[in-house]
Formats: sequence, C-alpha cells, structure tokens
Amino acid sequence: MENLHTSLYLKITALTPVHVGVEAEKHWKIGLDAVLESGTLYVLDMEKLWNKATQIGKEETLLLKLSGAKVGQFVNDFHIPLAQITSKMYPAPHVTSNPVRPFIRSQGRLMLPGSSLKGAITSAFLHKIANTQKENWDRAIAGLEDKRKGDKVFKEAFGDIENNLMRFIQVGDGYFVKSQLENTRIQTVDTQKMQAGWKDNNFDTYLESMPKRESTVIRLNVAEKALDMVLAAVLKRRKEIQTLKESRPQSNRVLKEIKLNQNHTILFDKTKKAPDHLLQTLGNYTKAHLQREKAYFEKFKPNEVPTALAEINRLLSLIESGKTILRLGMGSGFHAMTGDWRYVDHVGRVIEKNDYTPSLDKFGKPRFKLNGKPMYDRKAQKTRKLAFSKTDGELEYQPMGFVQLELVEEKDYLAHLADLDKKEAAVKAQAETTLKEAAENAAQQAELLRLQKEASALAEQMRLEELMKPKMQQWPIKQGSEVDAEVIAKFPSLGAHSKLFRLFLEKDGKRLEAPGRLPGELESGQLFVVRIQQSNKDKVLAIEVVKPK
Repeated sequence: MENLHTSLYLKITALTPVHVGVEAEKHWKIGLDAVLESGTLYVLDMEKLWNKATQIGKEETLLLKLSGAKVGQFVNDFHIPLAQITSKMYPAPHVTSNPVRPFIRSQGRLMLPGSSLKGAITSAFLHKIANTQKENWDRAIAGLEDKRKGDKVFKEAFGDIENNLMRFIQVGDGYFVKSQLENTRIQTVDTQKMQAGWKDNNFDTYLESMPKRESTVIRLNVAEKALDMVLAAVLKRRKEIQTLKESRPQSNRVLKEIKLNQNHTILFDKTKKAPDHLLQTLGNYTKAHLQREKAYFEKFKPNEVPTALAEINRLLSLIESGKTILRLGMGSGFHAMTGDWRYVDHVGRVIEKNDYTPSLDKFGKPRFKLNGKPMYDRKAQKTRKLAFSKTDGELEYQPMGFVQLELVEEKDYLAHLADLDKKEAAVKAQAETTLKEAAENAAQQAELLRLQKEASALAEQMRLEELMKPKMQQWPIKQGSEVDAEVIAKFPSLGAHSKLFRLFLEKDGKRLEAPGRLPGELESGQLFVVRIQQSNKDKVLAIEVVKPK
C-alpha cells in the first residue's frame, strides 16, 4: 500500500526554559502536595507520609493538617525528615506560597506534547499566509465580525474543521527525562507613561521546565500525497460540475463541491522539499518575532532586563548562523501564539482616554462586572512571563519557550526511544541516591539535634543541682547577708517554733550555728537560705529564714 505521508524526524533542544503545564487541580500546592524549606522544594509522596504518620500514631492529626494545607507544620511538629517522605526534590531558592506548576507527563514520563509543537507550527504558517498575500488577507480579515474573531481568522487561513489544511500535518509527542524548577515573573508596561515594570511578587510562580540543553526527538508526518489526492479530487469535481452545467443547464441535479482552502499552495510549496520548506517557514517566522521582541526590550528597560535582551540577541545570532528556532509553551506570549501578524511591532502605543471596545464572551454577548457596569477591552501592551534566577547576588532574566529544531534520521529517532528507559533509569537512580543521602543527612541532623537537646537538658539539670547545693562562706560576714543553712535540732528556749541551724559559714575551720524561727515539725537536714540578723565579733546571735533552698 502506498504511503500517503512523508515522515520527518526532528531533534528538539531547549534553548531557554520550556514549560507545558497541566490543569490547575494537578498543580503542587505548597503545604499540601509539597513543602518549600531551606531553598528546596520537596514534592511529597503521600503513601510514605501516611506510613510515617501511622508509625507514630498520628493519622488523625495528619488528616487535619492536610485539610488545612499545613503538612509542613505536621512534619516540623513531629520532627519527620522531609527526604524520607518525598518523591522529588528541586532547588528552589525563592520563597513563594503560589502553587508550583508541574510539566505535563504521560504515564509518569515527561512529555513535550505534539499538540504544543503543532500549535507553534500553525502560528508560523498563519504568519506566512498573512504576509504572503497581505492585501487579500487584510481585506478578508477586515470583513470579519469582532465576536470570536480569532476562531474566524484561523478558519479563513486554514479552512473548516472537516477540511482544515493542518490535518495534513501530524506531530508526535516527544519524551525527555530531566526537569528543573524555573521561577517566573510577569513584566508589564504602563502604556500611559511608556514605562516597564513588574507585577507584584505574589504573581511569581515556579514552573517545572524542560531545562536548557535537554532534548527530545519527535516524528512529524506531512501528508503530501494525501493532499495531492484531495487536490486531484477537487479539480475532478470542479470539471464534473462544469460539464454538468454545460451539457444539462436545466437539470436539477446538484454535485456537491469538494472544498480545499486555497492557502494549500503556501503551506505545501511544491517547488521545495517538505523538510526545507517547513524549517525555512519556521525560521523566518521566529526571526521576525525575535526582532520585534528585541525592539520591545530596547524600548522598555527596567533595571533587570539587559540579561533578557542579551538572550534574545544570542537567539538571533543562532538563526543568522543557520539554526532553526521556534517558540512554544507557557510564556511564549500573545504575539507568538497568534502568528504575530496583527501588529507591525511589539512596542505598542499610548492608550487614548476612550480607546476601549466592548468585551464580549465566547457567545458574542457583552460581559458585565459584578456591579452591573459593562466590561471593556483595552488595546494595552502585552505582558511577558520571564524566567529569573539569582547569580552572584544579581537577578538574571530570560524569555521562555525557545527551542532549536534539527532534522535527524529515523535511526536517531529510534535510538532516542530506545535510550529513554536507560536515561530515565539513570536519572531515577541518581534521584534515589540524592533522596537517600538527604534522608541520611536528615536522620543524622535529627540525631545530632536529639543529642544536643539531651546535652542541654543535662547541663540545665546540673546547673540547677549546683544551685541547690549549699555554698560555704567564711567568717566574718556583714549583718544582713544571706547564707545557706540546715536545720539540726529544736531550740525550745526561744519558743515552740524555734530551731537550731548549722550555717554554711566557717570560722577557723568550724561551721557556726545560730537559732531562728521556723514553724512546723523538725526536718533535720532540710536546707534553707537565711539572713544574718544579729552577730558579734565571734558568732551569729540570730537569723531570719528567707526561703527553702
């Protein structure tokens, strides 16, 4: 059977961090799914956590903490080493309470979805369509109604869903093994003052990302022969319709036309090989996009942006050297996602006072605020999500989502698939070793902390015992001074409550004695602190009991 498509194999290498996320309910919530402590994010293994709670008999307490998203408090209260209840660990030096967004996975394996790559390719072709026949395109777009205009733009470019040109391109998923956390921040622009700034730190978000230099290999099928067959059928049906009209003009018979969007000649250039045409289209689109982004960062210059501008210049130099680059995933932004055809640049303009248009929902109906007032869309400057990190105390920023595409052979694709298990096993083994070492270190720290607490308790006990011991003083001593003393006998000559005390006060090597009042029964040897009330040069004549020792 004849193969209807041509298979291309593309190696995709991350040039800046790439993130393709999951639905919100799968985000790692701090205090529930993960704990952020001492510059490390611990993604919790709930089975390990429950087993640990069972061991110490605190299952009910754990459930209460889980309901309040306070697992970190539970771990600290019961001195549980985090590494013992963790499935993954990531360096995370910046503190945040926002949920961490994990990368999409398939059966536990990190996956760069073919749909994300196809979306970026679609944007590139839309850019080419809009710029290849600009006058016709502008005229066609101008005639569209505002409501749901985005959907109609794509329909205009690629056709209806049943005969959409992008159906002739199929993109497979790519798998990889390494990920890391990237903290991201949203850059904004005050278009009245034409000044850049940042959204509040509360918008800073950690994204699990495909890191720089990590790569995958995917298969992309271009159904050129299938397109030729559809095109032949279109031409044949048109001829049949024309023949019917000419031979039987009065006939009620209607032949349904087979539709094919006219832009197929732009998407599938028969004068070029499919791989060359695809990579050239993607490269031209990304180059134009980067040049506009460069102009944007040159115009709006918050203090931290030079590193992002330097990264854009580096990417442009790679394109100039012949490399093919594309942008995809979170942070690629409005301009990249929509084919970058709507505006001649990314710099934008000052918003006029009344420069508003009614905001419509997906059904084309006006949207309203809670107070009943209508909502409006402003043609404001677009925000940018930048990854940032701190190096030598300085913040460094870089744009998200840029990858390099490189044509490889089928054997490279098969080798990549075969190596995935080995690479994944190696990464898993390394992670398990790291977790084991962290658990051992945590256990050692816990044991050291226990020993330190025991030593502190013993030292405190010894200090208290030392304070309890009577302290020997030497005669002579000033009247009113306090000394330690012990009860040795009753002293009835001074009254029923009088006792004789032997003082811890020596004169010529002998301890002095003195009487004092002390209600209660005699407890020989009981220690007290007493105050010298009366004395002469040879002895103490009277004392006052101050308190028990």
